[in-house]
Amino acid sequence: MREIPVEGMQVDLFDKVQNNWVEGAIEKVERSGDQVRITVSRKGFPPQYNSVVSWPDAKAVDFCGVKIQDRICNEKSKKPAIEIFEAKVCFTPLDYCEDIESLEGAPPSWMIDQGKTFGEKSFNSKKFKYGWSRDMSTMARKRDINDDILLDSFLMFPPSTYHPLCQAANPELSCDSTQWSIEVPIGKYAVKITFGDAEKVSAFEF
Repeated sequence: MREIPVEGMQVDLFDKVQNNWVEGAIEKVERSGDQVRITVSRKGFPPQYNSVVSWPDAKAVDFCGVKIQDRICNEKSKKPAIEIFEAKVCFTPLDYCEDIESLEGAPPSWMIDQGKTFGEKSFNSKKFKYGWSRDMSTMARKRDINDDILLDSFLMFPPSTYHPLCQAANPELSCDSTQWSIEVPIGKYAVKITFGDAEKVSAFEF
């Protein structure tokens, strides 16, 4: 099994009782460190007959059309039942976040956030909804220190009203509950956040 297992993907499951391969579909994917366990349902059988196997294990599970003779299988049937959602967002005052020359005609991979309020935005012919709870466009910065735009650009935002420094009376602080959000399909997501200022040190701990 060479591809990463995804819920809804059709697979072939080896049935030890029948000593044969049967049609199945991935119902659940669980990850713990380097360990991946997948729950596979059997076509035409109730949930109590589901099997839990480790991945990768070509002896127990493989993609449809690989193990079952004469089974009709194409790329569409390998795709998960739910669409995989991925978004990479760059916070910058610029209209781009990648070296234009390095793209060599390829579409950009980073969506741009210039501090605008939440709403629909187009990227590579697709529609996304993301943005801030209020206009933050005046807070976008580019330091002109780092050649990498991703490391050189950022958007300043005030500390949350929940921050310990904001709980105490401090007239020098401007605290508010400004939020950034993105609309995504219902599901579980891996989120990676990188932040910092190429020129100045933050006064707050995160």
